[in-house]
Amino acid sequence: MESNEKIKHWLSLQPGNIRNGVSFVPVHVAGPMYHLSLDGGIKKFTPFVTRRASLKENITVPRVSVATSVLGCFVGYMAAWGDMLWPELKDKKFKNGWYLYDIGYEYAVKPNTKLLFDQENSDEHWLVTYTQNTREYRGDIVAKIFWPEMKILTRTNSEPDYEIKMMIEVMTPKGLLLGKGFMLTKGCWMIEGPDPAMLAKWDAMDKYKVTPISFAEYAKAKNLSADMLSLKQPAAFKW
Repeated sequence: MESNEKIKHWLSLQPGNIRNGVSFVPVHVAGPMYHLSLDGGIKKFTPFVTRRASLKENITVPRVSVATSVLGCFVGYMAAWGDMLWPELKDKKFKNGWYLYDIGYEYAVKPNTKLLFDQENSDEHWLVTYTQNTREYRGDIVAKIFWPEMKILTRTNSEPDYEIKMMIEVMTPKGLLLGKGFMLTKGCWMIEGPDPAMLAKWDAMDKYKVTPISFAEYAKAKNLSADMLSLKQPAAFKW
Protein backbone atom coordinates (compact mmCIF):
# COMPACT_ATOMS: atom_id res chain seq x y z
CA MET A 1 0.00 0.00 0.00
CA GLU A 2 2.89 2.34 0.84
CA SER A 3 4.37 1.82 -2.63
CA ASN A 4 1.06 2.70 -4.29
CA GLU A 5 0.94 5.99 -2.40
CA LYS A 6 4.56 6.75 -3.27
CA ILE A 7 3.88 6.00 -6.93
CA LYS A 8 0.92 8.39 -6.93
CA HIS A 9 3.10 11.04 -5.34
CA TRP A 10 5.86 10.49 -7.93
CA LEU A 11 3.32 10.81 -10.73
CA SER A 12 1.87 14.00 -9.24
CA LEU A 13 5.30 15.64 -9.52
CA GLN A 14 5.70 14.83 -13.21
CA PRO A 15 4.61 17.00 -16.16
CA GLY A 16 1.47 16.01 -18.03
CA ASN A 17 3.19 14.09 -20.82
CA ILE A 18 4.87 11.83 -18.24
CA ARG A 19 1.74 11.34 -16.10
CA ASN A 20 -0.25 10.41 -19.20
CA GLY A 21 2.54 8.45 -20.86
CA VAL A 22 3.59 5.87 -18.29
CA SER A 23 2.13 3.04 -16.28
CA PHE A 24 3.59 1.26 -13.26
CA VAL A 25 3.70 -2.53 -13.50
CA PRO A 26 4.50 -4.89 -10.60
CA VAL A 27 7.18 -7.56 -10.82
CA HIS A 28 4.62 -10.39 -10.69
CA VAL A 29 3.08 -9.04 -13.90
CA ALA A 30 6.12 -7.86 -15.84
CA GLY A 31 8.55 -10.57 -14.72
CA PRO A 32 12.34 -10.28 -14.43
CA MET A 33 14.07 -7.20 -15.81
CA TYR A 34 17.55 -7.31 -17.34
CA HIS A 35 20.27 -4.75 -18.00
CA LEU A 36 23.12 -5.26 -20.49
CA SER A 37 26.56 -3.83 -19.71
CA LEU A 38 30.24 -4.14 -20.59
CA ASP A 39 30.99 -3.70 -16.90
CA GLY A 40 30.93 -6.85 -14.79
CA GLY A 41 31.57 -5.02 -11.53
CA ILE A 42 28.47 -2.89 -11.03
CA LYS A 43 27.51 -2.92 -7.35
CA LYS A 44 24.44 -0.71 -7.63
CA PHE A 45 22.34 0.93 -10.34
CA THR A 46 21.30 4.53 -9.75
CA PRO A 47 18.54 6.11 -11.88
CA PHE A 48 19.95 8.92 -14.02
CA VAL A 49 19.25 10.74 -17.27
CA THR A 50 21.06 8.77 -19.95
CA ARG A 51 23.45 10.48 -22.36
CA ARG A 52 22.87 7.78 -24.98
CA ALA A 53 19.21 8.52 -25.53
CA SER A 54 17.78 8.89 -29.02
CA LEU A 55 16.44 12.23 -30.19
CA LYS A 56 13.00 10.56 -30.13
CA GLU A 57 13.37 9.44 -26.51
CA ASN A 58 12.38 11.29 -23.35
CA ILE A 59 15.44 12.55 -21.46
CA THR A 60 13.78 14.14 -18.44
CA VAL A 61 13.10 11.05 -16.32
CA PRO A 62 16.08 9.65 -14.36
CA ARG A 63 15.92 5.87 -14.74
CA VAL A 64 17.71 2.57 -15.06
CA SER A 65 16.82 1.18 -18.48
CA VAL A 66 15.89 -2.50 -18.41
CA ALA A 67 14.15 -4.99 -20.68
CA THR A 68 12.33 -8.27 -20.27
CA SER A 69 14.54 -10.33 -22.62
CA VAL A 70 18.05 -10.72 -24.01
CA LEU A 71 16.99 -9.62 -27.49
CA GLY A 72 15.11 -6.66 -26.02
CA CYS A 73 18.24 -5.56 -24.18
CA PHE A 74 20.23 -5.58 -27.42
CA VAL A 75 17.48 -3.71 -29.29
CA GLY A 76 17.46 -0.98 -26.64
CA TYR A 77 21.25 -0.97 -26.17
CA MET A 78 21.94 -0.26 -29.86
CA ALA A 79 25.72 -0.07 -29.34
CA ALA A 80 26.72 -3.74 -29.56
CA TRP A 81 28.01 -3.55 -33.14
CA GLY A 82 30.06 -0.48 -32.25
CA ASP A 83 31.46 -2.16 -29.15
CA MET A 84 32.85 -4.94 -31.30
CA LEU A 85 34.07 -2.80 -34.23
CA TRP A 86 35.67 -0.04 -32.15
CA PRO A 87 36.58 -1.57 -28.79
CA GLU A 88 38.09 0.64 -26.12
CA LEU A 89 41.00 -1.70 -25.50
CA LYS A 90 42.39 0.47 -22.72
CA ASP A 91 39.11 0.14 -20.84
CA LYS A 92 39.60 -2.74 -18.43
CA LYS A 93 35.83 -3.21 -18.29
CA PHE A 94 35.79 -4.49 -21.86
CA LYS A 95 36.31 -8.25 -22.11
CA ASN A 96 34.99 -8.80 -25.65
CA GLY A 97 31.47 -9.33 -24.41
CA TRP A 98 28.64 -8.21 -22.19
CA TYR A 99 27.25 -9.07 -18.80
CA LEU A 100 23.53 -9.45 -18.28
CA TYR A 101 22.21 -8.31 -14.90
CA ASP A 102 18.90 -9.37 -13.38
CA ILE A 103 17.82 -6.29 -11.40
CA GLY A 104 15.53 -6.65 -8.43
CA TYR A 105 12.50 -4.33 -8.29
CA GLU A 106 8.95 -4.07 -7.02
CA TYR A 107 7.42 -1.77 -9.66
CA ALA A 108 8.75 -0.75 -13.07
CA VAL A 109 7.63 2.08 -15.33
CA LYS A 110 6.36 1.18 -18.79
CA PRO A 111 6.58 4.26 -21.06
CA ASN A 112 4.41 4.68 -24.14
CA THR A 113 5.88 5.11 -27.61
CA LYS A 114 5.63 8.91 -27.40
CA LEU A 115 8.18 8.83 -24.58
CA LEU A 116 10.21 5.91 -25.94
CA PHE A 117 9.75 5.39 -29.66
CA ASP A 118 11.01 1.79 -29.73
CA GLN A 119 9.32 0.55 -26.55
CA GLU A 120 7.21 -2.00 -28.43
CA ASN A 121 10.30 -3.24 -30.28
CA SER A 122 12.46 -3.65 -27.18
CA ASP A 123 9.88 -4.01 -24.38
CA GLU A 124 12.08 -1.59 -22.45
CA HIS A 125 10.97 -0.46 -19.01
CA TRP A 126 12.38 2.07 -16.57
CA LEU A 127 13.28 1.69 -12.92
CA VAL A 128 12.79 5.07 -11.25
CA THR A 129 13.18 6.58 -7.80
CA TYR A 130 9.76 6.82 -6.19
CA THR A 131 10.71 5.84 -2.60
CA GLN A 132 13.79 6.09 -0.43
CA ASN A 133 14.46 2.40 -1.10
CA THR A 134 14.49 2.94 -4.87
CA ARG A 135 17.26 5.52 -4.93
CA GLU A 136 19.39 2.64 -6.11
CA TYR A 137 18.81 -0.88 -7.37
CA ARG A 138 20.85 -4.05 -6.99
CA GLY A 139 21.48 -6.62 -9.68
CA ASP A 140 23.03 -10.04 -10.10
CA ILE A 141 24.91 -11.24 -13.18
CA VAL A 142 22.85 -14.04 -14.73
CA ALA A 143 24.55 -14.42 -18.12
CA LYS A 144 27.72 -13.68 -20.07
CA ILE A 145 27.35 -12.96 -23.77
CA PHE A 146 29.71 -12.47 -26.70
CA TRP A 147 29.59 -12.49 -30.49
CA PRO A 148 32.23 -14.72 -32.15
CA GLU A 149 30.98 -13.77 -35.63
CA MET A 150 29.51 -10.68 -37.32
CA LYS A 151 28.63 -10.53 -41.01
CA ILE A 152 27.45 -7.81 -43.38
CA LEU A 153 25.62 -9.32 -46.35
CA THR A 154 25.26 -6.86 -49.21
CA ARG A 155 22.16 -6.86 -51.40
CA THR A 156 21.68 -5.14 -54.75
CA ASN A 157 19.41 -2.08 -54.54
CA SER A 158 18.69 -2.77 -50.89
CA GLU A 159 20.10 -2.22 -47.43
CA PRO A 160 22.58 -4.89 -46.31
CA ASP A 161 21.70 -7.60 -43.83
CA TYR A 162 23.61 -7.69 -40.56
CA GLU A 163 24.02 -11.23 -39.24
CA ILE A 164 25.55 -12.29 -35.94
CA LYS A 165 26.41 -15.44 -34.03
CA MET A 166 25.83 -15.01 -30.32
CA MET A 167 27.15 -17.19 -27.51
CA ILE A 168 25.43 -17.07 -24.12
CA GLU A 169 26.37 -18.69 -20.84
CA VAL A 170 23.22 -18.70 -18.71
CA MET A 171 24.29 -18.83 -15.07
CA THR A 172 20.98 -18.76 -13.23
CA PRO A 173 18.95 -21.91 -12.45
CA LYS A 174 15.81 -19.88 -13.20
CA GLY A 175 16.87 -19.50 -16.83
CA LEU A 176 16.18 -16.31 -18.74
CA LEU A 177 14.02 -15.07 -21.58
CA LEU A 178 15.80 -14.86 -24.94
CA GLY A 179 12.83 -13.40 -26.82
CA LYS A 180 9.08 -13.63 -26.61
CA GLY A 181 8.04 -17.13 -25.58
CA PHE A 182 11.57 -18.62 -25.65
CA MET A 183 13.35 -19.43 -22.39
CA LEU A 184 17.02 -20.36 -22.17
CA THR A 185 17.78 -22.83 -19.38
CA LYS A 186 21.01 -22.80 -17.39
CA GLY A 187 23.95 -23.72 -19.61
CA CYS A 188 25.54 -22.53 -22.84
CA TRP A 189 23.76 -21.57 -26.04
CA MET A 190 24.50 -20.43 -29.58
CA ILE A 191 22.05 -18.07 -31.29
CA GLU A 192 22.35 -17.31 -35.01
CA GLY A 193 20.39 -14.68 -36.89
CA PRO A 194 20.01 -10.94 -37.47
CA ASP A 195 21.70 -8.33 -35.32
CA PRO A 196 18.85 -7.65 -32.84
CA ALA A 197 19.33 -3.89 -33.06
CA MET A 198 19.00 -3.92 -36.85
CA LEU A 199 16.01 -6.26 -36.77
CA ALA A 200 14.58 -4.16 -33.90
CA LYS A 201 12.16 -6.85 -32.74
CA TRP A 202 12.42 -8.53 -29.34
CA ASP A 203 9.68 -10.98 -30.26
CA ALA A 204 10.86 -12.11 -33.72
CA MET A 205 12.06 -15.53 -32.54
CA ASP A 206 11.32 -17.12 -35.92
CA LYS A 207 14.37 -15.27 -37.29
CA TYR A 208 16.81 -17.09 -35.01
CA LYS A 209 18.36 -20.54 -34.81
CA VAL A 210 18.95 -21.49 -31.18
CA THR A 211 21.27 -24.40 -30.33
CA PRO A 212 22.40 -25.73 -26.94
CA ILE A 213 26.18 -26.17 -26.77
CA SER A 214 28.70 -27.49 -24.26
CA PHE A 215 30.79 -25.22 -22.07
CA ALA A 216 33.86 -26.53 -23.95
CA GLU A 217 32.39 -25.25 -27.24
CA TYR A 218 31.55 -21.93 -25.58
CA ALA A 219 35.05 -21.60 -24.10
CA LYS A 220 36.77 -22.49 -27.38
CA ALA A 221 34.75 -19.89 -29.28
CA LYS A 222 35.45 -17.31 -26.58
CA ASN A 223 39.17 -17.97 -26.82
CA LEU A 224 39.28 -17.77 -30.61
CA SER A 225 37.20 -14.60 -30.76
CA ALA A 226 39.19 -12.65 -28.16
CA ASP A 227 41.45 -9.93 -29.51
CA MET A 228 43.11 -9.12 -26.17
CA LEU A 229 44.88 -12.46 -25.74
CA SER A 230 48.09 -12.85 -23.81
CA LEU A 231 50.32 -15.91 -23.67
CA LYS A 232 49.64 -16.51 -19.99
CA GLN A 233 45.99 -15.70 -19.52
CA PRO A 234 43.45 -14.52 -22.08
CA ALA A 235 41.92 -11.30 -20.80
CA ALA A 236 38.64 -12.41 -22.29
CA PHE A 237 38.44 -15.20 -19.71
CA LYS A 238 38.57 -12.82 -16.74
CA TRP A 239 34.80 -12.95 -16.38
